[in-house]
Amino acid sequence: VFRNPMADPGIIGVSSGGAFGGVIAIYFGFAAIHAIFVPLLGFVMALITLIVVYAISTSHGKTSMMTLLLTGIAISSFLSSCTSLLISFSNAGVMQQIVQWLMGNLNGRDWGDVKILVVPILLSIILFLYYANDLDIFLLGEEQAQNMGISVQRTRNTLLIVASLVTGISVAMTGAIGFVGLIVPHMIRMIIGPTHRFLLLASALGGASFLIIADLISRLVIRPAEIQIGIVTAFFGAPFFIYLILKHKKQGEA
Repeated sequence: VFRNPMADPGIIGVSSGGAFGGVIAIYFGFAAIHAIFVPLLGFVMALITLIVVYAISTSHGKTSMMTLLLTGIAISSFLSSCTSLLISFSNAGVMQQIVQWLMGNLNGRDWGDVKILVVPILLSIILFLYYANDLDIFLLGEEQAQNMGISVQRTRNTLLIVASLVTGISVAMTGAIGFVGLIVPHMIRMIIGPTHRFLLLASALGGASFLIIADLISRLVIRPAEIQIGIVTAFFGAPFFIYLILKHKKQGEA
């Protein structure tokens, strides 16, 4: 939709919103009352972030992609600052909990959490597959998509809202685990091509597999201690991100 190789699921600030909600739950002690408050507040803040970003970016029923992107970056930076502010006011114990959660982990997650996630994720995948052909046409540009009879505004907004909500609920459940949504789809695209009918399912399975492998590495590398899973994904993701930048730069020069 953004036609930008550097785009990832948190590009309009939803991941930062979800992370901030989880930090609020930990900082104010809601997490000590019941563990459900962390993902619950995380999802609520992700949803609020999405609503705010769209409200600012939409005028007369039309949403500008550039305005949406810039608004998302601004809101994301603001929420990250709010998160840092709460961390700075925390005592040592709370600070440790917040930092560990922000790095992302799967500790304590069980089949009950899977039951919460499975319905929205499966419904979103079905919806994305329904729009797979439209996404292929979007690669040609919005003007071409409009000429081929696609309702660009409605399709774009639907896809972004659903993707953002799924990102929000995932971040709310596990913390902000970076780079999974950035590097996996690009790697899959290099292998099987850009056809979204196959790319969407392969990316979902590839992302899940990458996360499981990263979790396994985080638990086994320095046993009995454990590395936060976000550190492992960043270790693999950052070099690939640099590779994407260099590749994009080379193509621009060509």
